[in-house]
Amino acid sequence: MEDFLDRLNAPQRLAVETLEGPLLVLAGAGSGKTRVVTYRIVNLLKHGIPAKNILGLTFTNKAAQEMRNRVQDMSNSDVLISTFHSLGSRILRHSIDLLGFRRDYTLYDDEDSNKLLRSCCLELGFGEEKSTVKLMKSFISGLKNHPLVLFKDNLSRNSEYEVFNLYQRKLKEYNAVDFDDLLLLPVRIFFEFPDTLEHYQNRWQYLLIDEYQDTNEAQYLLIKYLTEKTQNLCVVGDPDQSIYSWRGAQIQNIINFEQDFPGALVVPLEQNYRSRSNILEVANSLISHNESRHEKKLWSDRGDGPGIKQFIGYNDKEEADFVASCLTYHHEHDKLPWNQMVVFYRTHAQSRIFEDFFYSRRVPYVIVGGLSFYQRREVKDILAYLKIVYSGSDFIAFSRTINLPKRGLGDVTLEKIRQGATEEELSILDFCHALVKNAPLKTPLKLSAKQKLNLAGYLQMIQELREGYTTGSLRELVLCTIAKCDYFNYLKEDPESFEDRKANLDS
Repeated sequence: MEDFLDRLNAPQRLAVETLEGPLLVLAGAGSGKTRVVTYRIVNLLKHGIPAKNILGLTFTNKAAQEMRNRVQDMSNSDVLISTFHSLGSRILRHSIDLLGFRRDYTLYDDEDSNKLLRSCCLELGFGEEKSTVKLMKSFISGLKNHPLVLFKDNLSRNSEYEVFNLYQRKLKEYNAVDFDDLLLLPVRIFFEFPDTLEHYQNRWQYLLIDEYQDTNEAQYLLIKYLTEKTQNLCVVGDPDQSIYSWRGAQIQNIINFEQDFPGALVVPLEQNYRSRSNILEVANSLISHNESRHEKKLWSDRGDGPGIKQFIGYNDKEEADFVASCLTYHHEHDKLPWNQMVVFYRTHAQSRIFEDFFYSRRVPYVIVGGLSFYQRREVKDILAYLKIVYSGSDFIAFSRTINLPKRGLGDVTLEKIRQGATEEELSILDFCHALVKNAPLKTPLKLSAKQKLNLAGYLQMIQELREGYTTGSLRELVLCTIAKCDYFNYLKEDPESFEDRKANLDS
C-alpha cells in the first residue's frame, strides 16, 4: 500500500486518500489527473468498497477504456467506467419501459434523426430544406440539454415546439431514441420515479467524474440525482480548459461546485509533468485574464525549454507556405521523421490550403478524422436491415431498406404508408402486411400490382431473416441479409467504389 501511494505527489495523494464526501480536484493540464482518478478508484477498492458500488464517468470511449484497463491491472476488479451516454443507455435498457417505450429500443444516429426530423418539418408545413432541418435540430438538441425546462413546460408556445413535440411522438411511435435522449430520458426517469432513482442511488454510491468542466445541464442533473443521498462525489476538471460551451457545456457547474455541494474539499494539482517552464509561463499569463476561474499556477521542474516562436501570416496561403517550409526544414535539417510532426487546425475545411502546399512540396501527410466505419453507406444499409428485422416499428429503417434493391416504392408512397400505419395504430410492418392481404383499413392505400408484389417479397424476406435471427448467430444473420437482398449486386452499380464497400462488409 505504501508503494502505491508513494507514486503520488502531495496534492495527488490528498485527493486519492479523501474517500468520503464531495471533492473537487482542480487538475491543470499535464498534472496527472487520470492517475488521480484511477488511483482513487483503486484506493476505494482497497478500503473495502465493492466494485459494483463505484461508478466512473468520462467523455470518450477511449478514455473510459484506458481507465478501466488501468484499474483492472492494479486491482483485478471490474468497475463500471463509461461515458455519460453509455451510462444513459445502460439505465434505459433497464428502465425505459417506465416512460412507455419497449426496452429493445433503437438508437437513431444523426442521419436517422435528420430523416425523421425532415418528415416532421414537411408534415407541419415548414418544408424540408437542409437549413430548416439544421435549425430545428439545433433547437431540439438545445432543449434536450436543458431538461428542467422540458419537465416543467407544456412546450406549446410556437412552431419550433410543435416540431419538437411531433418529433418526440414519432420517436416513441417507432420505439426509438436519439443521442440526446440518452441523457434526457434517464434524468426524466429520476425526476418522475423516486423509487427507481433510489435503486440507482443504492447501486452507485461513489461517483468519480472526469472533465467536469465539460458537463452540460443534463449531465449535471444526472450526477446531482445519483449523489443526492451519499454526497460521495469526486469531480476532476479545470475551468481554464472549458472549450465546449458551444455544444452546451456549462462552466458554472465547476465554478459553483462548492455551492452545490457544501463542505466540498478543493485540491489543486499545479505541477505539470508534460511541458517546460517557458510554455507554462505563457499559458499562466494568458489564462490569468479569464474572469470565471479558480486561481492556480502551473509549474514544472523540467527546465525552461526552448523559447516560443510566433508567426503571423497575411493570408491563409502565406500561413500554409510557412508551415510546409518548417516541416521540410525539420525533416531535412533535424532528421525528424514526417510521422513525428503534427499540424492542428480548427475545422476540416481549413485542411485544403495545407494539402495544396504539402502536395507541391512533396510533404507526405495523413488527414486524421475521416468518416467513421459505422457512418459508411454500406454499413448503415445493412444495419438498417437488422433494425427492421429486430423491430418492425422502425419507419426510418424501413424507408432505408425497402428500395434496396429498388421495389418501386417512392417517397410519396412511403409517406402514405407511414401516415396509414399511424392512423391504424399499427407498426410499419404490420400495416404493410395488411396492405398486401387487402385487409379492411380506415384509409385504404392503393398500390399497383407490381408495388404490392414487391412489398410482399420484402415482407417475406424480413420474415425469413427473423427466423434466422432466432436460430443463428449475428454474423450468420448479416451474411444472410447481404445474400437475400442481393446487396453486392446493388453495390456493383457504382463499380469504382464496389471493392472498397464490399471489403468493409467482409470485415
